[in-house]
Amino acid sequence: MLINETRSKLAQLKLFGMAEGMDAQLATSRASELSFEEPLGLLVDYEVTSRENRRLKTLLKMAKLKIRADLNDLHYSPSRNINRTSIANLSTCNWIKQGFNVLITGPTSTGKTYLACALGQQSCLKGLTVQFHNIGLLLDDLEHAAIDGSYR
Repeated sequence: MLINETRSKLAQLKLFGMAEGMDAQLATSRASELSFEEPLGLLVDYEVTSRENRRLKTLLKMAKLKIRADLNDLHYSPSRNINRTSIANLSTCNWIKQGFNVLITGPTSTGKTYLACALGQQSCLKGLTVQFHNIGLLLDDLEHAAIDGSYR
């Protein structure tokens, strides 16, 4: 009975990670061998991880990235003319914190979208809010906003 009440109160407090962690601890026989502080610390870790994962999922959804991309999978072939040092600097996401933009240009099929999405994903991993836009569609949206008066 106490377990169900505790689970219910954790849900009421929106501590879903702790509730999941409690279930995991109850499923292992080793949990009873631990001191009070160890299971409590594990529950807090479950909650923190759960919140971080939910935040990342929300940021990635709001970013509307066209493809799943990762900077670690970027190909640095000479024909692509991508500077490793520049990518390393961009991966810190300091340019966002400083209020700068990144404009990626190049011929068709050189990986501009992939690079943009990889930078967007990296930014989300760092807890920053980003949004992917195709320049053509963005300019259309701006034109329509200017026409209908919703442009600030």
